Amino acid sequence: MGMRFRKSVKIAPGVKLNIGEKSVGVSVGSKYGGFSVNSQTGTRVRASLPGTGLSYSSKVGDSSGRNASGSSAEKGYIVEKKKVSSKGSYKFSYILALIAGIICLIIGIPTLAFGGIFFILFGILFFYLFNKWKKVYSNYDTFAKEQQPEIPSAVEEGTMVYPEQNLRIIQDCVNIVNNTKNPDTFFERYELMEKKIDELVAIQGPKYTGQSPAKLKAQVVSKKQAAIHDMIDRYYTDVSVKASVLKTIKGRRNRFHSFISTLEEYYDQMDDANIKYVGDLYDTVISDLNE
Repeated sequence: MGMRFRKSVKIAPGVKLNIGEKSVGVSVGSKYGGFSVNSQTGTRVRASLPGTGLSYSSKVGDSSGRNASGSSAEKGYIVEKKKVSSKGSYKFSYILALIAGIICLIIGIPTLAFGGIFFILFGILFFYLFNKWKKVYSNYDTFAKEQQPEIPSAVEEGTMVYPEQNLRIIQDCVNIVNNTKNPDTFFERYELMEKKIDELVAIQGPKYTGQSPAKLKAQVVSKKQAAIHDMIDRYYTDVSVKASVLKTIKGRRNRFHSFISTLEEYYDQMDDANIKYVGDLYDTVISDLNE
């Protein structure tokens, strides 16, 4: 059986110094609630209702989210709004940190020659935390917004995202989008690519540390019209080649009627320049066929 070491020393009413094998910490509070700082587990705020079994414990500044493993070895993450500690908890924390810091200095200064330096160091730590959490409390709205970015509208909460799988799908979509001659395939794949990037945006932060998904999304959006223009050229060339082997003018016209009618279905995704480009190609070829 392994030996474990843990010692708790009461240094003032409601204040304890906790020493373990791999950590050291200070706790302040009573059975109704309190505050603790530990070198291993960080800072926690707790509250309880004696006699009911109800209790609440929260790690201040905790940014971890739920995650789960998929059917493969890849790790998946659930899209959800990030939980941010309430404004009140930061106020409670900085007040307790201030009290703990004052108590440590009161104890440490008179006993400096007898190890009081440790209390002074803890006092400095508490004053640092006091200053940090008071700033968070004073600018809570900005802090909360930064900690809880909006989930893209195309992604539903509760969606399971597998980053590695998404990246593979995105790469496949890029290859297809850059080479396909089929408008239906092009727009379907472009939409899928944007969706998978949005999913990465929804879990970015501590859960996804590759290239910034937000920057990747911005690039995809900015290059979409250029990609559409290139696809139109490929599609037009393909239609022209197939029309050239037809024996009748009517058959050739029908090919180009199909060309413009297919692209018209996607005009809502094209800018004015690309819409005009499609119209100009069609008008020119029909004019040539009518001569």
